[in-house]
Amino acid sequence: MPISLRPLDADAFAPFGQVISRPIRVGDRVSYEAELTNRRPQATIRFWVNHVRPATLPLVATKLERHSHSSQTFLPLSVSRYVVIVAPSLASGAPDVDAIAGFVAAGTQGITYAAGTSARSGGGARASSPREVASPAVHD
Repeated sequence: MPISLRPLDADAFAPFGQVISRPIRVGDRVSYEAELTNRRPQATIRFWVNHVRPATLPLVATKLERHSHSSQTFLPLSVSRYVVIVAPSLASGAPDVDAIAGFVAAGTQGITYAAGTSARSGGGARASSPREVASPAVHD
């Protein structure tokens, strides 16, 4: 099923989580910890840095990942843009494929998927070199 991509913005992405942007002025800071959630008290926080190969468009997503109990954050380290595909989850936990949304995020934007969101990030804008993404997550 083809998915139309649109620019990532906070309002359009709100049903799936939060857009993370750097502060506009040097020296300022923005807190995003309120959006980091974990529904299980025994879970531990994990922080990974992944080195991911870029993909070329059209991007073929064959599966979505879902963390039912925790949020998951992606922060690009060296990329001009990337693709974000998200879907709300049905009561069964399966992704609602009729409500899939696709976004193109700028390399200066990060995202936090809300707990229970079905998602896939990928599709680097540069096909010539791998890209890096920092991903702090609480895994189920």
